[in-house]
Amino acid sequence: METLPKTLAADATRETESYPPPPPTCGPVPDSLSLPSYKDYPAHRPFINTLVHHRPQTHTHQSYVPSSPIKAFPETNSTVILSALRNLQEKIRRLEMEKGHAERSLHALGKDASQTLLQNEDITPRLLNDQKDPERQRSAHSNCNQVLINHLAAAESRCLKLERQLDHMRRMLRNARTERTNLLKQQDILQKAKSAEWQSDTASQYAQFDKLERLEREYLRLTHTQNISEMKILELEMKLQEEEYQRKLIQDKANQLQTGLDASRILLQSVSPCRSAKKPKEKKSNTKKSSQQYSHTEPHYRLSLRDVPFVAGTSVGCSHSVRANVQSVLSLLKRHQPHLCNSRVLSRNTNGSGTDGHRHSDSSSSSSSASGEELSELLQALQEELRLMSLEHDELMRQVEDCVFEQERKELRRVQERLLLKMERKGEQISKLYKHKSQIKKLRKEANCRQSNGNELRVSTTVSTRGHSAAAVKARPGDRSKMNLRLLRDMKALQTSLRT
Repeated sequence: METLPKTLAADATRETESYPPPPPTCGPVPDSLSLPSYKDYPAHRPFINTLVHHRPQTHTHQSYVPSSPIKAFPETNSTVILSALRNLQEKIRRLEMEKGHAERSLHALGKDASQTLLQNEDITPRLLNDQKDPERQRSAHSNCNQVLINHLAAAESRCLKLERQLDHMRRMLRNARTERTNLLKQQDILQKAKSAEWQSDTASQYAQFDKLERLEREYLRLTHTQNISEMKILELEMKLQEEEYQRKLIQDKANQLQTGLDASRILLQSVSPCRSAKKPKEKKSNTKKSSQQYSHTEPHYRLSLRDVPFVAGTSVGCSHSVRANVQSVLSLLKRHQPHLCNSRVLSRNTNGSGTDGHRHSDSSSSSSSASGEELSELLQALQEELRLMSLEHDELMRQVEDCVFEQERKELRRVQERLLLKMERKGEQISKLYKHKSQIKKLRKEANCRQSNGNELRVSTTVSTRGHSAAAVKARPGDRSKMNLRLLRDMKALQTSLRT
């Protein structure tokens, strides 16, 4: 705005050079020459600052060329304010030009007045002659001066109005700029608030994402540990099942071995003969103990009631009478007595007859042969199981060689180790059975030797007793009572053995 007077002065000089000053007029100047901005709206401009038909217009006083480009679309506030300022500057420039024209015209009028004064001085005699028109000349001069003064006053008033408008527009522009800066500041504040909120939201989202990631990692870790624990539990269950199965197998084999050992023990007890004692009392006690010890293992002896006599009218209570004791023994025999259900006891109660000895030897030989067959069958079964285990071991070796995955290979190796342990146990069982079988064979041989020696001793004792009884033909007078007492003692001993 400081360069405005310079530009106005330059424009005024340029217009004075391009346009010659108007001729001096003494009459009143029309308003159309002094007010070019107040014209009717042109019909060839439907919109503001637009020209539909570019036709040259002729002005009586001057031609106006717009300095700003013509725009046919609405403008923003800042552009509207700038265009208004440009228009005001253009109007001020035109007013300055009009003022310059008025001053030039006044100067020209002054010159014209001076010239007229000179002319009047030159023609004073004529004026003196013609004194009728002084009032007319004075009125003409005063009218010209008044017109010029009026033009100057109108131009000054317009300049003041335009300056006020320019100040008003400047204030509006300043207010618009302040509002714009305020709006920009508010936008910056809002943007900062939004950015702060966005940063806080992003921080909270990042925190939530981190928490979710930690929870996911914890979940994966827990699932991994759960899977590992489940696998360990399954392995332990498999091991428990395998141990249970092995325990059952071992228990079955132990039961079989126990039955085999019981059978072999029975065989040994049945085969091993009673040692011949030097005294007959020791022999009798050994026979009683052996009969009490092995009575439950021998087969039952079925007593025939036809063979047992019946004695009527005799008590079965305790008495010193031989007949009463015989009656009580017979009553005990009629009932089931486990001590009597043994061929060994019956054979010993019948004075060791030869037929009972033969029956006993036959039963012992049959039981020993049966136990030997059972042992051989058990050995064959164990050997067959060992053979099957060896085949299974070979199959596992082949599978381990053909296996690709390490986990399956480890599992097959575990199964192979368990199978090797089973095979070792089977081998130990087979070796024990072999030792037991060899011991049984040795004991059989010794029993056969002892039995042959015992038969020779029995034959010699029977022969000697028969010869002694044949030699003693006559009985002594106290022999009968002694025989009764011996019989009574034997019956009491038999009763006690039956009751126990």
